[in-house]
Amino acid sequence: MLVGPNGVGKTMCACNIGYQAVLAGHTAPFTTAGQLLGELAALDSYSAGRLRREGHKTGFLLQVPDLMPGMAHVYLSACMGLYNGGIVAYRMARRPVFELVSSTLEAAFSRTRCAAELIVHSDQGWHYKMQPYRAMLARRGVKQSMSRKGNCFDSAVIESFFGTLNLLAAPNSLDALEADVHDYVHYYNHERIKLGLQGLSPEEYRLRSTA
Repeated sequence: MLVGPNGVGKTMCACNIGYQAVLAGHTAPFTTAGQLLGELAALDSYSAGRLRREGHKTGFLLQVPDLMPGMAHVYLSACMGLYNGGIVAYRMARRPVFELVSSTLEAAFSRTRCAAELIVHSDQGWHYKMQPYRAMLARRGVKQSMSRKGNCFDSAVIESFFGTLNLLAAPNSLDALEADVHDYVHYYNHERIKLGLQGLSPEEYRLRSTA
């Protein structure tokens, strides 16, 4: 059972935070929202800028926005590598289910030779607070980072990617939107040059660095 600070049961919250409390390992019959959120807040908070300043070039950024809010929904889960700013892996779905994030992360890990000392940064979306997600990272020795509450600047790099995508996409159907996303990710990785990468695209920079 989930109880608030005034001792009153929170039936609405119990559907959401209460479930996460069980996943987080609480075995006591009673827990509080503050106790659970305190555990989640204990996770280190980084920003893309801080990761870069400290030399964490193997950092990943994750996010799952709704590409067509207010209409039929398509959710895009994208993982960006800080090394070259390219999209390492992405998945789309019509519902924001946990498998959307887990499959994206598995695909990203499959392209990483060694996950040791890797940092995966995300916002505070519910996907990233679930125990199965945290367990996926822990099994590989990956450090989890989450944005500070209400601070979109911590994920500014991938926010920029989604912002540009939303401006360019003008589909007339969900199938057309998904095709546009595939085309844009290919363009973003293979054709779009960046001054920070010495005038190369993310993929060109990666290949030159591994040659």
